[in-house]
Amino acid sequence: MGRAGLRRRRRGRRLFSTATGTLTVWNGRGGNTFGPATELGPGWEPYAASLMSVGDVNGDGYADLAARQGDTLYVWNGRGANRFGPGTAVGSGWSAYF
Repeated sequence: MGRAGLRRRRRGRRLFSTATGTLTVWNGRGGNTFGPATELGPGWEPYAASLMSVGDVNGDGYADLAARQGDTLYVWNGRGANRFGPGTAVGSGWSAYF
């Protein structure tokens, strides 16, 4: 489970759950409250143990996700409105850091 803002606003945090393989987000409403769960899609099982928000990696103002599968680090760039681009392999050698 990781936490991060997925939109360009500063209110609240978002939480992800991959226990069932479906990426789920709860958008923060401020005041330590969250909106209802929104399922973003299946297929996240390989990344469940290491999926996290890494802030805005590409500088576009949206929080991005990262995870390791095997020894390779992948990044999904945020697109706002709880959407992400395709996973991009950053490189190998990351197993020591997760």
